[in-house]
Amino acid sequence: MALHLYHIPGFRSTRALWLFLELEQALRKSPGSFNLPKLYVHEFKDVAAFRQSKPEWYLEYNPNGKVPTLIDEAKDVVVWESCAVCSYLLDEYDIDGILLAKDSSTKAMYNQLAFYASGTLDNLTSTSSPVQRAVNEITQGKPNMNPVIKPENKHAWKEYCAPYFEETTEKERRTIYPWPKVLSN
Repeated sequence: MALHLYHIPGFRSTRALWLFLELEQALRKSPGSFNLPKLYVHEFKDVAAFRQSKPEWYLEYNPNGKVPTLIDEAKDVVVWESCAVCSYLLDEYDIDGILLAKDSSTKAMYNQLAFYASGTLDNLTSTSSPVQRAVNEITQGKPNMNPVIKPENKHAWKEYCAPYFEETTEKERRTIYPWPKVLSN
C-alpha cells in the first residue's frame, strides 16, 4: 500500500511533501524505526487550467478543489488542507515522536502554529484565498495569477508576523503567549 499526494510545486501542498521528506530522512537515521509507505506525488502541471476547472474525480476526493490531497491507501483515509495533511502524517507515521514529540504541550504548540499559519498567514500571502476571492480585492491577469499585495497585508507581515517568528525562540513565544493555567477546584 502507498500514499498519494496531489501537489503543485510552490503551493501549500509543498508543506506536506517537505514534511514527508523530512520524516523519511529522520526515520532512516533512527535505528529500528518504522518504515514509511511509498509516496507517489501526482503533480498538476497546468496550474491555470487546474484553477479554472477541477477534474470531477479530484473533487470527489477533495470538494475544496485545492492542493494538497493525501490518500493513504492502507488506512483508507483521504485528508486535504496542508496543515491537516502534515498533522495526519505526524500522527500516523512519526510513531516515536522523532519530528514532533508526543507530549500534549508540544502537540498544542504545533497545532497553534499550524492553525495560525493556515488561518492567518496564508491569507496574507495567498493569491486565491477564499477571503481574497470573497471581497474581490486583488486584480488579476490570468485567473489568480497576478495578485496585488495589499499594503496593509504587507505591513502586517513585515511588522508583526515575520519578527515574531524570526526573532523569538519557542520559549519566548510561550512567554509572549503563555499556555493558560488550569484552575483547580
